[in-house]
Amino acid sequence: MKSKALRYGSRIYPPHDRGRTFISRIAPAALTVCFMLATVPVYSSSGIDITQASFTERTVSTEEYTLDTRALDFHPDGSRFYIVGRSTGNVVEFELSEPWEIESAEYVDEFDVSDDFETETQGNNASHGVNIHPDGTYLYVWNRVEIWQYELTTEWDVTTAERSGYNDLSDIATRGHDIAFTPDGDTLFVDDRDDQMVYQFSLETPWDIETTSLEYELDISGEEDAVRGTEFSEDGTQMFLMDTGRREVLQYDLDEAWQISSAEFVDSFNVTLQSRNPRGLALRGDGSGMYVVDSNNDEVMYYEFGEE
Repeated sequence: MKSKALRYGSRIYPPHDRGRTFISRIAPAALTVCFMLATVPVYSSSGIDITQASFTERTVSTEEYTLDTRALDFHPDGSRFYIVGRSTGNVVEFELSEPWEIESAEYVDEFDVSDDFETETQGNNASHGVNIHPDGTYLYVWNRVEIWQYELTTEWDVTTAERSGYNDLSDIATRGHDIAFTPDGDTLFVDDRDDQMVYQFSLETPWDIETTSLEYELDISGEEDAVRGTEFSEDGTQMFLMDTGRREVLQYDLDEAWQISSAEFVDSFNVTLQSRNPRGLALRGDGSGMYVVDSNNDEVMYYEFGEE
């Protein structure tokens, strides 16, 4: 595979009814989870406190390979990340010589999804969300209302992707932007900017996106301006949404892991000083930090969570 070093640096600037089984707009239940002691790091098992995030000035540019960059997803050990470009209609793979350290990223290769994404409702090059299976055997790409599933015949290698599934969720979603799965693949989450919702779908067959049915829709209209990114903590007890309109990461705590029916808004963190158009979000594997994608500059920025 070809390998080219990335340019990087710090920049500062002033994120059908098919199978519809259950829908509720009831207000989220109150949380009873206790927060950590002041001496414990906020990324401990007690959870993340988004208000304690701080910009590290560690960044990496992807503009040589993507335009209008959107979502990203990491290899579980932080040795690779995958990022999608809306205007370039591609999923780009990067390798990190130092796990989780984005300054060490090098371009590996890319996968063109533009032919699949040329649809009547969304047009071409409308890719927004991306997710890779925990063992690197499947890749999932989302536009606004549709999701594609690709099998990787060589694990983690996007150049070996072959289409293996598709689902049109336009009878439910209007303008979705990002996706997330539970670790076992039996639940899919989709955020929706226009509907001001986060949708939760169950998958009858884990990881098979053609077997989805709607379980719940969480109304986030009280907080949302223009949501464009969804991420969960490793244990599923916290959800983080990137809001481009607010230029803030929104934090929700879940009383029941992976069940957004139990979600309650907690607080937010503003990224305005670093990003004019934050469009993607990912957490570091150990929960000690987060990565934010800026689409104006096609750049990934790293934030650390400090101590309370």
